[in-house]
Amino acid sequence: MSHVAGRVTPDGVRQLLGEGFVPDFANRVEECLGVDVVVIPLSNPGYSLRLGDYDVIVLRATNQWFRSNFTLAHELGHIVLGTSPAPGEAAAQHAENRANAFAAELLMPAEHMRALDWAVTPAVLAQRVWGLGVSTQALRTRLRYLRLNVPEQGAAALQLTTQKLITEHLSPAVASAQDVTERMALSARRRFPLRLLTDLRSAVDSGRASQASLAWALGTPVEEEDASPDDQADSMGDELCADLLDGLV
Repeated sequence: MSHVAGRVTPDGVRQLLGEGFVPDFANRVEECLGVDVVVIPLSNPGYSLRLGDYDVIVLRATNQWFRSNFTLAHELGHIVLGTSPAPGEAAAQHAENRANAFAAELLMPAEHMRALDWAVTPAVLAQRVWGLGVSTQALRTRLRYLRLNVPEQGAAALQLTTQKLITEHLSPAVASAQDVTERMALSARRRFPLRLLTDLRSAVDSGRASQASLAWALGTPVEEEDASPDDQADSMGDELCADLLDGLV
């Protein structure tokens, strides 16, 4: 069950997550906030939903770790602020804006950003992008919102794609090429929390969910113990099918 009740500010959530949470963001969200995080192939960036007594955030599997971080923070905003779903176009946009503001403050706290000197080299900007766990676009937007001026050299560097800035300017002393690859691999890897898998397995065993549900969660073909190899073809698509989660509700 979520532990974010009463922690309705980004600062309150940040305190629960602890220092240096970005490299271990999904695990910290589960361990410190009690919110499950699923990563699977999706056509959209992600969303949050309620399964029984638990909040669950579903993220798109992507090598763009910085986008995953912002989407995770954004969906946390929806959960903490209670802004999703919101009926009506105007209300929905307001909810999205509030969740974006929450995510920006969680990942790039205004007090911290204002305390930094932004007349720095591209190498320092690359280090900050890496440390904050955000994209160059997100950082540009945040700096503009906070009216923090970045001199010409730094402004030009922040126009680069995140990966290009990291590749060309991040010092190996800050993060090695393998460190960067590891972040990419983690955000692209299928993830299904053990608690959800256990609940889903129990639902399959009791007949409340199909074997296909568990196979989909594991990312494996449907396999029955007594089935022949020809019967074990993978008929599951990658895209999330909400019906497969019915056994957990």
